[in-house]
Amino acid sequence: MRHADAAMAVIVTGSVWVAADIAVEPASRSPGLAGWTLGAVLGGLHLAGRRRPVPVLLLSAVAVVAYHVAGYPAIGLGWPLLVPYAVAAAAGRLPAAALTAVVIAAGDVGWRTGVEGEPLLPVVVGEAQTLVVVGLALAVGEAAWQRRRWAGEVRERLARAAEESRREAARRLAEQRLAVAADLHDVAAHSLVVIGLQLRIAEETVESDPRACREAVAAALTAHDEALRETTRTVRLLRDGDGPGGAPLAPAPGLADLERLREVAGAAGVELEVRVDHGSRVSGSAALALYRICQEALTNTIRHSGARRARLLVESTDDGVRLRFDDDGRPGPVPAQGGHGLTGMSERARSVGGRLRAGPGPGQGFLVEAWLPADAGAPR
Repeated sequence: MRHADAAMAVIVTGSVWVAADIAVEPASRSPGLAGWTLGAVLGGLHLAGRRRPVPVLLLSAVAVVAYHVAGYPAIGLGWPLLVPYAVAAAAGRLPAAALTAVVIAAGDVGWRTGVEGEPLLPVVVGEAQTLVVVGLALAVGEAAWQRRRWAGEVRERLARAAEESRREAARRLAEQRLAVAADLHDVAAHSLVVIGLQLRIAEETVESDPRACREAVAAALTAHDEALRETTRTVRLLRDGDGPGGAPLAPAPGLADLERLREVAGAAGVELEVRVDHGSRVSGSAALALYRICQEALTNTIRHSGARRARLLVESTDDGVRLRFDDDGRPGPVPAQGGHGLTGMSERARSVGGRLRAGPGPGQGFLVEAWLPADAGAPR
């Protein structure tokens, strides 16, 4: 921009010098040094036009008017100021530039008709023509200003969109991390409890009942294999996704897999009654959340309650599915801040727009109740 301004300053200076040199008025003074000075002043002021557009326009107008008032050959009050007019309008100072043009035109008409005695009509027509040319310069400057404003708004919107996209990506990443952490916690906690329990049984029966020992080891290995499959699925989904280029991942557990919890509970010495309304229609994310909640509730029962019996009921509602899990063990106090298991279950429910309540049952044991919407949405 500095090079462009310098080039324009040279053009303005040269144009004024040429106009002053060729202007001829018998009754006027010879321009001489005054014409060169005016050209240098206008060209020099242009170099500061972008930073101070209105002061540069006013000083340029004063210089041009002073040149004419001093009696030098007229070179016009319009075209020597076209560049300052355009620069001021391009800087968003259109009203000030237009007012300056009108004031100069009115003053020229008054001077030429009142002081120099020229006829009014020719003077007015001439000034009107000058104002038309000045108006074109102002229009060009205004167009440049509007274009710059539009470009600035576009840049600002793009920057806001990029920032919102970045925040949305960060939010989604945080949600995915929480989901993966919840999955890994549920799988690890459930599987480790089952494996540990079966290994204790195997340790106790290794000499007295070899058959029971083998069954306990087999149950521990089954839990191990299932945990390995679930963990591998979660890690692969986090790393690669389920794209067409990779091997298909095993489907996430859902309502149809709740019956498997009966076998897990039986192997741990808990008689689990499972009643599932398989007509329930829920989204995949809600079904996975429901399975994980049931899995964690059973894990807590096996680890903490000493229950011998438990019940799992899943039934449809008008707009979702309701879960109830209770046992006949020790209710135990609810941690003030909630354990990882209770916190995880609550977060699972909220993540799909549902709700969950966990605490001592009405009689004995522990009770978990949850409702999940049919269409998993934003948290409510």
